[in-house]
Amino acid sequence: MTDLANKHHLAPAPPVGERVATGELDTTEDYNTYPAPGLHMAVATRLTSDLFSSGDGVPTIRYWRGQWWRYTGQHWQPVHEDDIREPVWHRLQVVTYLKEDKGEKVHKPWLPSRAKVSDVLEPLRLINRLSEQTEAPVWTGDGHAPGTQLVSMGNGLFDITTGTLHAHTPHWFTTWSVPFNYDQSAQSPAWQHYLAEVFEHDPAARDLLQEYMGYLLSGRTDLHKALLIVGVPRAGKGVLGGVLTDMVGGQANAAAPTLTTLGKGFGLKQLIGKPLAIIGDARNADRGNSQAVERLLGIIGGDLVTVERKNEDDWVGRLNARFVIMSNEIPRFVDASGAIGTRFVGFQLVKSFKGREDRQLPTRLRGEMSGIFNWALAGLVRLQDNAGVFTEPRTQLEMIEAVEDVAAPVATFLRDEFTITGSELDVVPRTEVYDKYRAWCADNGYSPTNADGLGNRVNAAAIEGVRSENMRNPPGLRVGRARVITGLKKNNNSLLT
Repeated sequence: MTDLANKHHLAPAPPVGERVATGELDTTEDYNTYPAPGLHMAVATRLTSDLFSSGDGVPTIRYWRGQWWRYTGQHWQPVHEDDIREPVWHRLQVVTYLKEDKGEKVHKPWLPSRAKVSDVLEPLRLINRLSEQTEAPVWTGDGHAPGTQLVSMGNGLFDITTGTLHAHTPHWFTTWSVPFNYDQSAQSPAWQHYLAEVFEHDPAARDLLQEYMGYLLSGRTDLHKALLIVGVPRAGKGVLGGVLTDMVGGQANAAAPTLTTLGKGFGLKQLIGKPLAIIGDARNADRGNSQAVERLLGIIGGDLVTVERKNEDDWVGRLNARFVIMSNEIPRFVDASGAIGTRFVGFQLVKSFKGREDRQLPTRLRGEMSGIFNWALAGLVRLQDNAGVFTEPRTQLEMIEAVEDVAAPVATFLRDEFTITGSELDVVPRTEVYDKYRAWCADNGYSPTNADGLGNRVNAAAIEGVRSENMRNPPGLRVGRARVITGLKKNNNSLLT
């Protein structure tokens, strides 16, 4: 096979045949004779068969949601259109078609051009198109898939529901795979020793990590939870992040966004097709991240999102990346409703290994991935037995409450500085509330919004009976109309009174 054929996976041309034109065109009927250039759909069908199919004729390219995808032998990965266009050009340069000439059919060189190739790419997209509504992973072949929860591994497609292994096939349209093999007997002694030391203070946190890693492997997103890990420096966050990344097949399958990039125009593109996204340092999450938090809530909640892509069509669909967020301190997410806290499970790491770091540990753990995979599967079984409810570590409740408090400081402020009654008969002028709010922000390190912004945040906090509104004849105030906050009483114990 020639270097060109090797490069583009072309079937070998027959060794003999009539040479025409430059003498390089093999016109053997069953291989290099193509439909005429004007028969675009027929040419695209032939190209799919010759260039982009497996040995049993299954297409190895797909066009899905404005993007070309190619099968690697274990999973599908996005490719640029030029990666499809180039082999098409090379193939059409060495084929002929039959044309009537003086009553006889003769071979003519196909002679590709930019226009001819573009005309062929359009039907090539249609022939190999997956519906916009398709959600990966999905079975694209006839009949039923061999399993509903298949993980593509080095030695096959592993069905985590039955524990059976099936042969790889491009019929299983999955956007990621792991490079290690499934081995039912594999163990992970170094990993178990590490977990015992890191989670000595909170063994339930180890169970949560095990369940979340199983959830990650399952491909499920229906529990709508992200994992938050807060810990002192050198507490093991980096090791945990490395194992999570290796569990999904390495950095090629794991995105590493920041809250800053998530909030930008093209910040979501890196999440397409990725099962995992790790935000490695969320300490400075309190400045201008409202757009990022809105996107986080949508992705974790399974909403359809629009992903802007530079010089490409927008991608619309559900991003299946599960988020793991790490920080040395409680992140300050900007979310007036406080809903971001409900999307997390997590734990705190309290033991620092500074000065005692085991530099070889990541390498040893990488050699135990088959055993760690089995450990994570046991966590998935427990999660399913608990009806999808994650184990709650001892350190989780306080941490999530802190996330909610700092995400929606207006709610915390109101609880600190007023008595919340929820009654429409209890009102405080908004100007008085705002004066207290500015002083409270100064004392607690927040940037206050303006008075109208405060009113909007009070309403977004959704505290029952507490509303910012423009009221006619408010109770207890000798005015005809005023902007007030209802459901509050002045707190005599407030430090700001």
